[in-house]
Amino acid sequence: MKTEVTCDEREELSKSAVVRAWSCAAPTRLWFAALSKADEQINFFPVGTNVSYVCRPGYENTSESSPTSTCLENLVWSEAAELCRSEYRCSAPLRLPKSSCGVRSRSGRSCGEPGALPGGRMVALTDLRFGAIVNVFCEEGYKLDGSHFIQCQLKGNEVEWSKLPTCKLITCSPPPQISNGKHDGEGVEKFAYNSTVTYSCDSGFQLIGNVSIRCTSTDKTNGVWSGAAPECKGSRGNAIQPSKKAFTQEMKLSLYKKSLQNTISFSRSSFSRTPARGNALTLTLFHASEVVGSQEKPDMAEVLLQQIPHPLQRILLPITREIVSKQQLDRRSQA
Repeated sequence: MKTEVTCDEREELSKSAVVRAWSCAAPTRLWFAALSKADEQINFFPVGTNVSYVCRPGYENTSESSPTSTCLENLVWSEAAELCRSEYRCSAPLRLPKSSCGVRSRSGRSCGEPGALPGGRMVALTDLRFGAIVNVFCEEGYKLDGSHFIQCQLKGNEVEWSKLPTCKLITCSPPPQISNGKHDGEGVEKFAYNSTVTYSCDSGFQLIGNVSIRCTSTDKTNGVWSGAAPECKGSRGNAIQPSKKAFTQEMKLSLYKKSLQNTISFSRSSFSRTPARGNALTLTLFHASEVVGSQEKPDMAEVLLQQIPHPLQRILLPITREIVSKQQLDRRSQA
């Protein structure tokens, strides 16, 4: 690093004179030792600067002096002597078949592989020896419960990983209920991330909106549904309504004659009465009908039929609802 300093005009150098000072970058980070507290406060290291280190926890100094490093003229740090060694080491080499101590005195003891993390993954930035840090990430649909990293640390005379966090599945609460309909997740208390529910309407109602909604998350922590629940509209709101007509006697006769031309538009009712002369007489009357409302479906049509009595009958017949084919509805309309 190069720093330019301009001398004050009261100094011996002129105002235009420039003194160039050269500095090394931050001291080298050692795996067995840390920079001393005093040297940690320094941010300018000119050529010839010496810094000292202290052994990290779990390592002991093997001499009376501390590891040091010097800023050289080529602006690189000299190599620090490895004066710290692991406190965990074998007293003597063991010569057992297919066996070893498993501890290396030069590089410190390893915590080994951290183990599996369901719903997540771990990324080690260095080796797995004492002091190492491993970052923890959760996969999509999972949320982190605990620290975002683990560290190989000292516990008694051993080294082990700090507590491993968990990745918990993101869930949604039950989706909204709808009037005149239902969804296929009835009775389920929690819905896993990315699961879907499908809505359906009761008979006579039509679904308006998204048929399905999905459990998702906007903050990678809380589960929310991907959209609003649909609505069911139909029989009680948007159902077909009969047209309001006042049928005069002339209209009844005209409709009656016209409806008799269509075989599906009338029904037959018979009753008997005894005339005054004692002879039995059977009267057959045909009840005609007119389409007063319709709603087409894929292959059928739902129609409202106003029953038209015989002009001689002074009765009020009800409006009925029937399902007919489109061909029948077309014939009725053309009649």
